[in-house]
Amino acid sequence: VLVVPGIVPESIAFITENVPEGRILEYGLDPEGACRRIRESDLLFCLDCNSYSRTTPEMEGLLRASSAKKVLIDHHLNPETESYSLVFSETEISSTCELLYTILKRMPDIGGKVENLPVTSLNALMAGMTTDTNNFANSVWPGTLEMASELLAAGVDRDAILCNLYNSYRENRLRLMAHLVGEKMKITPQGAAYMILDKETQERFDFQEGESEGFVNIPLSIKDVIMSIFLTAGEDRFRVSLRSKRGISANRFAMEYFNGGGHEMAAGGKLP
Repeated sequence: VLVVPGIVPESIAFITENVPEGRILEYGLDPEGACRRIRESDLLFCLDCNSYSRTTPEMEGLLRASSAKKVLIDHHLNPETESYSLVFSETEISSTCELLYTILKRMPDIGGKVENLPVTSLNALMAGMTTDTNNFANSVWPGTLEMASELLAAGVDRDAILCNLYNSYRENRLRLMAHLVGEKMKITPQGAAYMILDKETQERFDFQEGESEGFVNIPLSIKDVIMSIFLTAGEDRFRVSLRSKRGISANRFAMEYFNGGGHEMAAGGKLP
């Protein structure tokens, strides 16, 4: 059973549409069911989760208290290795999907043959790698392109995935993006651009979780912008996304000022 800390955003719901009912639990919709499943499990895989704090406060407490064996599969810096029974951690890799792909290929019943993986898994892996690399614009290594090539050879319809990821948004998302870039974006003399998605703007554009994905990358298309910061207002804190150009550490900035961290040029955090 897959437990999602929040909800599956509409923009990537196509990945899970063929998953049997009951195999995905969304904490944002069914917190009791999600927490009960964690308590009842004797084996937990934590994907893209270098620390339990990346989930929710309640889930973090349950994960720390659980006596289950725990396996980490992750590519972020500074993994909380002492919390896991087995750790697969590669920070110099494009995405957790790429690392997971390598692990799955080595399973005895897969035998290194990509076509032995279920189609649903192949599509999910391609979608995850695509989004984590910003459609192959960041963190691309030879292994990343090898994985993409193998998935294509196995029959993955990349055109359909791209259409679902980038050409299936609501009209409101485009209007929100235009408003933020046109009215809200500020640029400091030092070359840092920032946008704040406040509660009033969220209500005005009927904002839905996941619809701001990619907004933080837009200011980096400006020649003199070296870092982009995107803040989304929540109930008691801002969720912060940071992106930077080569030579500027978004990770260090996130750790020093936003109680977070991540990769050298892509990081996140939170601000009370």
